Amino acid sequence: MSRIGIIANPHSKLNKRNPDRLALMSDVIGKDAELFITQSLEDLDDKIKFMSKHDFSTIAICGGDGTVSRTLTSIVSAFQDKSLPKIAVLRGGTMNVVASELKIYGRQIDVLKKFMKGVRKGKELKTRPLSTLNVSGRIGFIYADGSAVRILKEFYKKKSGIPGALLLAVKIISSFLVKGPLIKSLIKSLSTEAIIDSKKSSIDTLGAFAGTISKLPLGFPLLPLAGKKDGHFQANFITCAAEKLLWQLPNIMLKHKEGNSLEKYSVCCRELRLSWEESVCYTLDGELFDTDIPLTLKLGPAVNFIKL
Repeated sequence: MSRIGIIANPHSKLNKRNPDRLALMSDVIGKDAELFITQSLEDLDDKIKFMSKHDFSTIAICGGDGTVSRTLTSIVSAFQDKSLPKIAVLRGGTMNVVASELKIYGRQIDVLKKFMKGVRKGKELKTRPLSTLNVSGRIGFIYADGSAVRILKEFYKKKSGIPGALLLAVKIISSFLVKGPLIKSLIKSLSTEAIIDSKKSSIDTLGAFAGTISKLPLGFPLLPLAGKKDGHFQANFITCAAEKLLWQLPNIMLKHKEGNSLEKYSVCCRELRLSWEESVCYTLDGELFDTDIPLTLKLGPAVNFIKL
């Protein structure tokens, strides 16, 4: 009989706000799956190793994009030569980009109930494969650096969900129009050395984006060619001047061709190596990481996600 594991983090914002949620989840799961409550990243790794050792065929993840990314990284490491388990995304984050890509909506507990209903029917759950992005060993879907990271850090100061994101967008636009201190602190150029499929380029960019999912949080189609070319992911380097960024945003979002333009350099590639003369903070699916060494981006394994 196949075994099903469900990962939950008691320290997540959602669970801290609703302390009875884990007990409710346990009631919904019953004896048809095993609930693993993780206390740390090390504990997550240990529990994933246990699932690999005992041949779990399905792992469900309660959490947003960062939790999905960290769990997939652990799964790819632990399962190694074994077939990867099917993955169910049960939502729980602020943006839930991966869940939205899979057209999974609703409250986490309702998604869990739907998942368990499918499990109890005993039929094979339908899946959809998604290519992942490997960023120097970390597995996820959307990479960004530069100005995007500074904006994300500003959002994380309060981390007030989509309303907070929209409010921050209004503040940034207002600061842009009056050339205020907020926009000057967030939107800056970053000198980047990029090796794109063995071709080296020096790029001054406001930020680089790369990934296998076409839409960013709030539905922005910044990587529309992601996944369109087999064996490739898309990377965009925003190259317009900082003072022109707001006026160039429509072109950045709507122009879908590869190559150079006034506002960006867009490419589909198999491998991308990025380096800088200074330490850089980057994000993978909303999680922040500092690096002072070059990064290598390439496709990770395709993962079969359960359609809910």
